Amino acid sequence: MNLEGAPRYSLILETVTGDKYYFDMKIGNFVKIDSKSKITKASIQAFDFFTSGFINKYDLAENYGITDEVKRVYLSYNFKGEKKIGAVFCNPVWSHIASTSVSSKVDFRDKQNESAFNDVYLELVNPDSSFADFLFDSKNKINMSQALRSILTFLLAHENAYNMKKKLGFVEGCRAMDVYVEDRKGYYLDLKKCLSNYREFRSIYLNYCRYKGLEETNKVNFTEEAKPKKKALVNPMQISMFD
Repeated sequence: MNLEGAPRYSLILETVTGDKYYFDMKIGNFVKIDSKSKITKASIQAFDFFTSGFINKYDLAENYGITDEVKRVYLSYNFKGEKKIGAVFCNPVWSHIASTSVSSKVDFRDKQNESAFNDVYLELVNPDSSFADFLFDSKNKINMSQALRSILTFLLAHENAYNMKKKLGFVEGCRAMDVYVEDRKGYYLDLKKCLSNYREFRSIYLNYCRYKGLEETNKVNFTEEAKPKKKALVNPMQISMFD
């Protein structure tokens, strides 16, 4: 297991009373934030691996003895001011992806990671799915880089042309379809390369789960054996990729 990466993120738990806590990896517990606090940081992969083993924010708080009602749990990082992104809960697939990613790169040589990518890709190119519209809907406020937006735009335009050819009666193997089939492979690989970026794939895959309603499915299928009790995460620098 390898959870090394840039220590840019802090895991923050905020209660409805206004109290805030950060998770200190060295001691494996939450620490209440005050004016003198020096909030510790770790990689996004390390925190994703940690939180994805809990059912929800309430389960996380309960495991660490925080009795006040939880308002939210998020990852905080600085980029021209504080930025916040939601924590991942109850997602065994993303837990595996986080644990196998190295230095902000998703390893698609791993079969489970590749399967997760293929799930996303097949949903995007499914003519009966509105997942692509979901991603581009401004109301959903999905964070995508301009490079990813461009790749998705070209991929979807190509899929529309490909499907139109099929409706006109062209079949794969004929000369008129050869170029579309070859280009389709190229767009697939372009998207895969772009989504090898951990943050890019994180945004797309977690929204895929949201679109498919997998968040609730994961909660239903979450077994007692899989539920951690007082789960502590060691310092990422102490985690070997050979564990």
